This record gives sequence, C-alpha cells and structure tokens, in this order.
Amino acid sequence: TIYDWLANHCEYRAHFESFLRHGRYWKRKTGPNPVGAIRNRVSISERPSIVSDKGRLGDWEGDTVVGSGHHGSIATMAERLSG
Repeated sequence: TIYDWLANHCEYRAHFESFLRHGRYWKRKTGPNPVGAIRNRVSISERPSIVSDKGRLGDWEGDTVVGSGHHGSIATMAERLSG
C-alpha cells in the first residue's frame, strides 16, 4: 500500500504525511505487547509428579485458543485419566 511504501522507501515522508487521511498510521507502538500476557504463570514442568502418571481421577487439563484480533475463543477441558 501507499502507507507501506512511504514508511519504508520514501525519503520525502514528512512532506507527504500531511496529505494522508490516516495520520495515526505513523504512531505505531513498539515493544512487548502486554495484551494476553499471563502474570505469575507457573511452568508445566512444576506440576506435581502424580499428575504426570495419569493414575488418579480428577486431574483436568485445559487449553484455550483465542481468535484473530481477540474475537472469539475456544476452551477445551479433558480429564487426564479417562480423556
């Protein structure tokens, strides 16, 4: 698009910027994206060893998938012993 060309290849960007309708386009955020970050998360390797054995009922495993642009999601839950 014209915006990509101006951002990456045009040496007269400051001149053309005044003619663009989407002035906010240039104000891109940089750095890590805090959206969706899990605070104080615990690694799966730190769970009790009895859970890995799959020898007792009642240990559940869950997973989530979030759609593009954070629209829509799927959550799955499975009991580890019986599936």
